Parts: sequence; structure tokens; C-alpha cells
Amino acid sequence: MSLMDRDDLAALLRLIWPPERVILGLQVCRWFKGELLHCVDRVSLVTWTGNIGSQKLSESMHRFQRSRIILKAHWCTASLLEWMRDSCELFQDALQELDLREALVCKHDVDLPAVFARYQRLTHLRLVHVGKAALEQCLAACTKRISHLDISCNRFDHTQQMLGISSRLTEFTNLVHLDISHNTFEAPTLQHLSSVLNDCRLLHLNLDCIGLGPEGIATIAPALATCTVLTHLNLARNKIRAPGARSLSAALRTMKRLRHLDLFGNELAVLNREAERAPEYGPDCERLWQSLPECTALATLDLSKNALSRGGKAGMAVLGDALRQCGELTKVVLSNNVDGLYVQDGPWEGLSDGLGECAALKHVNLSHNAINKAGAAALGSAVGKLTTLQSLDASHMPSLCSDCLLCLTSGLATCPGLTSLDLAQTGAEPKVWLEVAERLAPCSALTRLSVRDNQVGAEGARGLAAVLSVSQKLAVVDAASTVFGRKVAAVVVGSQALTGIDLSWNLLKDPGSTQLGEALAGSPFLEVLVLFNNEIGPEGATALALGLQSCTALKRLGLHRNQVGAEGAAALGSCMGSMTHLLLGSNMIQGEGVEKMLQVFGSGEQLTHLNLKGNLLEKKDVEAMAAGMKKGMWRRLKRLGLASHRIDAADREQLKIQGVLDQIRSHCVALRHLDLGQPQGKGLWGGNDVEKGGPGGFAALFTV
Repeated sequence: MSLMDRDDLAALLRLIWPPERVILGLQVCRWFKGELLHCVDRVSLVTWTGNIGSQKLSESMHRFQRSRIILKAHWCTASLLEWMRDSCELFQDALQELDLREALVCKHDVDLPAVFARYQRLTHLRLVHVGKAALEQCLAACTKRISHLDISCNRFDHTQQMLGISSRLTEFTNLVHLDISHNTFEAPTLQHLSSVLNDCRLLHLNLDCIGLGPEGIATIAPALATCTVLTHLNLARNKIRAPGARSLSAALRTMKRLRHLDLFGNELAVLNREAERAPEYGPDCERLWQSLPECTALATLDLSKNALSRGGKAGMAVLGDALRQCGELTKVVLSNNVDGLYVQDGPWEGLSDGLGECAALKHVNLSHNAINKAGAAALGSAVGKLTTLQSLDASHMPSLCSDCLLCLTSGLATCPGLTSLDLAQTGAEPKVWLEVAERLAPCSALTRLSVRDNQVGAEGARGLAAVLSVSQKLAVVDAASTVFGRKVAAVVVGSQALTGIDLSWNLLKDPGSTQLGEALAGSPFLEVLVLFNNEIGPEGATALALGLQSCTALKRLGLHRNQVGAEGAAALGSCMGSMTHLLLGSNMIQGEGVEKMLQVFGSGEQLTHLNLKGNLLEKKDVEAMAAGMKKGMWRRLKRLGLASHRIDAADREQLKIQGVLDQIRSHCVALRHLDLGQPQGKGLWGGNDVEKGGPGGFAALFTV
């Protein structure tokens, strides 16, 4: 079979699409003797409105007889189900993974057994938000070869419904992966769940947020004990508390192959809701900790948000001793375990002795906690013993004073393999950051550093520059809101390996951005640059653009909430070569400069996301933009934000009637989202989370 390229796959999609606009994704891979040889491409969120010709369909599908096809359909319609039932004879032999998330198939008058009966090679099935009635019909109709099943978010709130579904689940003898998270299980239905667990040889089990509580975990614990080959168990957000910990400990002792255990948000150190002011951490939790070494393959453990500090020094010492005995443990998450009443009791001192002797530990997360000086010193000593440590997260601890930060980082010099360090939002003073930077100098393998939301100041900036000059591997620096000011250039110029940097909220203004542009000229690998809220004007944007011209790898640039204007935006067009994401929201872009800016941006052949929301655009500017576009100008553009306070509902309606919006879509053939609404929306395209600390800032530019 010849391998397909992207155009071949796109041509196939146009043939097999159902006759209504449906959001789909299709992945075609070539398999040989059970191994993935070649993944052609992945296409998602594409729409097609044409009709399907059976002859053309057959001619096109013959080349996929030995392929593995994954079909994803969100908000599917009756026409899609009918198409799955009546069309694509060759397609049915290749389909192995089907995702009908939020399909709401229960609303469609379609013979579900006839739909699923055609796909006998189906092994992966996801039915999320499909409704309880439709779920049982689908499970009854599909092949019994299913090995991976996701039926989360369907709310099994009746015993009879769970009885029918559980009886279907027991028929899947090949089932190894089961996700029933985010459902509501009442006490009687848990008995049926236990019967399913007894009959299946599961490897992955997700029971996240199903409302178990102490009684529920006690009900299913005997069944969990029979899952002796289980490797992944997720019990997060079930509030099993201390009584439930005792029931769980007995089950864990039989899971010799368990590698990943998630107990996030279970309030393990709380006896009941009324016990808010007395430490109820006792034998139940200690019994759970003592069972952890029985899971001899345990590699990842998440104990976040369990109020563990209630255990005091003695209770945490038991946990530390248990972690020390887990010889395969590589990652432990202990974030958000603060309880202000017991901070002074020294719980972290008890944990540190055992934590420092975890021979294989690579990743430690201590974020969102309150740690006093003695605890920080003990933890710093423990970190210094972890010669295998690769990442440390000590972020979001405003109570971490300067002395505590120095104690916590005291052992980093003996961690030669450290690659990621997060010290965002601590309470340390500017004067200590120079010393912290000096302690990081031996960490030559460091690739990611975050000092976001700290008062680092000029001295700290010079210290970080020294770290960058030593660590030639440091690729990502998150230094938003660190009050670097004009000293920021010294930080950036230190490393030629930088691939991403966030310097938002640093008051760079034009002088600082000019220096930054000069420094960035020596960063040929830079891919992501975020400069939100820096009061950068046209002059600074022009100087920045000159420096970015040598950054040939630059893909994502965020300048949200500055004052670059149309002139500065047009200057940035000179570095559009490989850019995919450009955020210029709220930059006072208006008037005649829009047309000039558009002409320059036309060179961005790789551009997929362009955000101009919150600028001073008017209806005539959008019309000029549409008139100035050329065919295929932004052929890869998927998302365009043009929302403005000066474009009201009447203007939007006029633009629609005049065909301006259709004209833009005709030029931008890949466009999926055109936003002309109010600029205060949420997400990457406007709103508070684009600003400092939000998910729409630095992280979003890496992942969107």
C-alpha cells in the first residue's frame, strides 16, 4: 500500500464526509505486524457539506484496507449515524477507534445495533455525554472485542440503569482499559460496579469523581483487591477520608503491578466534615502509607489536596518511610496539603528524611503549601540527596520567606540532572535572588526555569543572566511580572539555546524592548516570545522586530495589551516567516494603518492564529481587510479575532448581509473561527486569563 500525503488525506475526507456540517477528526496510520510504521497525518475540526458518491467512495477507500482508522465525531447528527450504517463498505474493516463524545445519539431515531454491527474490528470506544439510554444500546450492539472503553460523564443515577450497563460490561472479555469517571454512583449501583471489576482483567481503571466517599470505597475495595494486574488506578476527588483509607490499604496490598496511583482531593487526613479543628490523622492513614511499599512497581503517586499537614511530624514521618521503601518511585506530587493550624508542628521535617532516600525519585511537586524555615531546611537537605532529581516545583507559596527559599534551594547544587525548576510566586525579597541564582549555576542540565510573579529586581536579573550563560541547555524561561525593567536584556542574552521566554508585566517600554531586540538577535532557536502588558509603543515594536528577524524559528509571538499601533504591527511583519500564532489584541491599532498592516501580514504563509481583538477597529476596517485579501493569502489561518468596541451588533449584521464575512472565509480556506463579538471574551482571544498567571498566557502559546 502506498503511503498517503496530506493532500491525499484531505481528498479522502471530502469524499467520506456526511452531508451535514459535522465536526470530525480522522487519523489514518499504516500498521505492519502490530507496529505503527507511519502516521500519515491528523486532521480535526474540518467541515464538509457535499454529498457522498458511493462509486467514488469505493474507488478511494480501497487503499485503506490495511490501515488503522480513528474516527472522532462531536455533536454528531442522525445523518452521520446513517452514513456509518449504510456507507463505506471498505471503511468498516479498518475502523478500530470510534469517539462519539457528546454525540447525543439518544435523540436520533437511528437503529444503533445496525450501526455498530458493521464495525467488527472496533477495539477502542469512547461514549462521553451520550446519555444513559443510548449508552446501554450502544454497548449491547457493538463488538465484544472492545479493549478500551470510556463511558465517563453519563451520570448513572439509577440502580436499574447500572444493572443493565454492568451486565453489558461483563461481556467484554478483552477489556483492559475502563474509564467511568465523572458519574454519580449511588450505594446500590456500587455493587454492580464491583461485579464488573471482579470479572475483568483491567490494566487501567479511572474512577475519578464518582462520589465514593468512605462507604463507597469500602464497598468496592474487595473487588479492587481482585484486580491484581492493575497498573493505573485513579481515585481522585472521591473524598474517601481517613476511614476510606483503611479500606483502600487492604486492596493496595494485592496490586503488585500498580505503577500509577492518583489520590488527589480525598481529604485523607480528615475523619469527617465536622472535625475541622482537631487533628484526626491517625492509624487509618498510617495503614494506607504502610501498604504503599507492597505495590512494588509503584512509579507515580499523587497525594495532592489531602490536608496531610494535619498528621504533624510523626504522621508525615510514616509517609516518608513508606516512600523510601518504594524502590521504583519516580514522581511524587504533594501540592496543596497546607493546613494553617498545623504548619508550626513541623510536618515537612518528618517527611524529609524518607523523601531524601528515594533512590529513583526524579520529579517532586511541593507547590501550594505553607512551609516554615525548619521545614524548608529539612526539605532542602532532602533535595540535595536526590541525585536523580530532574524537576522540582516549589511554586505558589507566598508565605515562603527569603530565608525559607534559601534553605529550600540549598541542595540544588548537588542535583546535576535537574532540568526543570518552578519558583513562581514566592514571598522572597529581591536581595536573595542573586544568591539563589548562584546556587543554580552548577545545574548545567537546566532546560526550564520559572520565576514568575516574584520581586526579582535588577540584581536577580544579573544573577539569572549568569545562570543562562552557564546552562547552554536552558530553553524556557518564565519571568513574567518579575520587575526586571530594562535589565531584562541581560537575562536573555545569556543563552543561545532559548526556545521560549515570558517577560510579561515587566514595564519594558520602548527602551527595554529595544535592548531586548538586540539581545534576541543571538537566539536562533527561539520559538515562543510573550510580552503582554509592557507598554511597548511603535518605536519599541520596530526595534524588537529588527532583532526578531534573525529568530528564524519563531512561531508564537504574544504582544497583548501594549501600544504598538498599526505602525509597530506592520514592522513586526518582517519576522512573519515561520510564525503560526500572533497575538496583537488591545494595541491601539486603527484607521489607515490596518490596510498597510494587512499587506505586510500577507507574507505569513504559516500563520494559523491571528488575534486583533480589543483594538480600535471599525466596520470600515473589516471591509477594507476583506477587500485587500488575496486568494490563498492566509491559507492555513484557522482562527481570526477582530472583536472591537466600535463594532456593534448592527455592524456585525451588516457585515454578514453584505457578504464581507463570507469573503474573508473564501480567502482563508482553513478558517474555523471568526470572532467579531465583544472583546471581553474568555480564553486565548481576550479576557483575564490572557494576562499574567492565567492559562491563556505562556502555557497557551505553547499548547494551542
